[in-house]
Amino acid sequence: MATQDVILQKLANRLRGLRGVHALPRETVAERAGIATETLARIERGERNPSLMVAIGLARAFGLSMDQLLEWGETSQEQSENILIGTQILKRLSEERAELAVKILRVIEQT
Repeated sequence: MATQDVILQKLANRLRGLRGVHALPRETVAERAGIATETLARIERGERNPSLMVAIGLARAFGLSMDQLLEWGETSQEQSENILIGTQILKRLSEERAELAVKILRVIEQT
């Protein structure tokens, strides 16, 4: 499989996984991203290479940065869900509380 095909398949898997984690129908994600539902379906099947602007729209549809959208390392589904939940929680906290939460996580990481 060509490198581009591998990347498109990883993105497809990531998007389907995110929709599952967030329990969002394809129509909702497409609307939030500003694209047609069929376009999203083709991206999720690895049949379409999204433009940069479409990828940004998809990231925003899930409340993610581009870095977070393209994070498809060797993490389990559970780890991915925990990362998304943690990110959502941190976004809702005040800056002071978010900094404290990060400090706590760093302590836990070192133990």
